[in-house]
Formats: sequence, structure tokens, C-alpha cells
Amino acid sequence: MFLNAILFTIGVLSAVVLGYWTQDRDIPVELGNIRASTAYVSPGGTLRIHIEANRNRNCRVHLEHTIFDGLNGRHTLPDDDFIIDPGPLGKDVYEIVLTVPRTAAEGSARYRSNRAYYCNPLQRILGWPIVSPPFESTVNDVPFQIIGPAIPTPVQLRPEYNPQDGSGNNHTTEPPQDRN
Repeated sequence: MFLNAILFTIGVLSAVVLGYWTQDRDIPVELGNIRASTAYVSPGGTLRIHIEANRNRNCRVHLEHTIFDGLNGRHTLPDDDFIIDPGPLGKDVYEIVLTVPRTAAEGSARYRSNRAYYCNPLQRILGWPIVSPPFESTVNDVPFQIIGPAIPTPVQLRPEYNPQDGSGNNHTTEPPQDRN
């Protein structure tokens, strides 16, 4: 009888915790003023994004960074993952520093960040984060200007194929070496 009471209590407490975790969908960080500290950036240059935030709680966060260049080309930058959202609870001011891709086209551009917060174990286990802003939203797009032409990426030319010996042509006049 005592064991049944303990198991029942554990079951009720587990249901309460799972219920709380299931309804836990409040965005833990409210973003205020977001702007480009460096309003004019050349391809390959450094873009600094100034952010004012109000953290209500610390959660694991996954950040996806994207730049849309002057021709609306999408440049996906490396993601950031933080075990705990960096910074203190309450108001905070910080900057994100990114490198504008060398191939970004000149003109009016914008930076977009999508954030996925994991605030409890259920969100981590099920891969069901709190997403802010909703994906493909333009709410937090930060405008800036890319100045100067894109820097072309060098193309790696492959050697010409030599059908006689099956090797690449190294552009020398010497015959291929015997490999024995």
C-alpha cells in the first residue's frame, strides 16, 4: 500500500513537471534596439551588429546568421551555439562581430539572425525549441551597405587530362617520370 502511494506521487509529480515543460514557450530574451555599428562594409570586411536585450532567464541558444547582399543573394554564415545564453539577466548591450563574405554583392544589404532557445530538458530531447523570431521573418532584419565590388574567389583549375598515360598535364616539356 505504501509503495503504491509513492509510485502514485511520483507519477503525479512527473505529470506536473512534463505539463509545465510542455507549456514553457515564452521567449526568454526580448530584443530592443538592433542596428549595424558599421553601416558601410566592404566584401571581406567586418560587420558589427549592436544589440540591446533584456534577458528574463538563461537558456541554451542556437543562432543562425544570414546576410542578404545587394542583389538579394543569401549568404549563410557559421552558426553559434551557447550552452547558456551569454550575458547577465536583465538589460544587456553587446555586439555580434561577423565577416561579410568576399563574394557579397555591392548595395543595400541586411543581416538576419534566427534564434532557437532550449530552456528545459523536454525541448532538448524532442528538438522543440522556442524560436524567435519565427523563421523567415523579417522583423529583426538589420540594414547596412556593402561598398565596393565583390572579391572573386580564385578558381582551382584542374590539370589537362593526358590520355596516353592517364595523368594530368603539369605543363612541362619533360616526359612523365617512371613510377617504378
